[in-house]
Amino acid sequence: MVRTMQFAWAEIRHGWVTFVVSGESGRLRASVGDGIDAPRLLLNAMSALLNGAAAVTFSFDGEPTEIRWNMQMIRGELKVSISLHPQWGEEENVKTPWVEEGLPLLALAEVIHRETEFLINSLGEEGYREAWALHGTPTDALKELKSSIERVRANSG
Repeated sequence: MVRTMQFAWAEIRHGWVTFVVSGESGRLRASVGDGIDAPRLLLNAMSALLNGAAAVTFSFDGEPTEIRWNMQMIRGELKVSISLHPQWGEEENVKTPWVEEGLPLLALAEVIHRETEFLINSLGEEGYREAWALHGTPTDALKELKSSIERVRANSG
């Protein structure tokens, strides 16, 4: 049985974006601030994995919570864990409320690409810049991920 992970940008408002992940291990909804460019980080992480990286780790800013993503390729399948750290860089008192293993990388990359493209298109370029003022629209990262997806598709079939 192929496992799946659902991902969505649920809401964006001035300086905050909410994401939702769900899968067999449950559902996690979290809001992150614009101190870090969360959409761009996620797009870049997916591109890195599609281009051969064995693992990527990055964090979103939950102000003050650090929402740390760890993505690893294990025997051709993706493991995603998201841990919550009360303070940035803290290793103790860590909660890992969401872990999903055995995921098809390409399928998840396509979901993340589609959801990020939808977020940008639903707001428009200007609306996105107003809501996410500290960072520009991640058009370059979106194009890179699309290119990586197309390359992997072409090489696998």
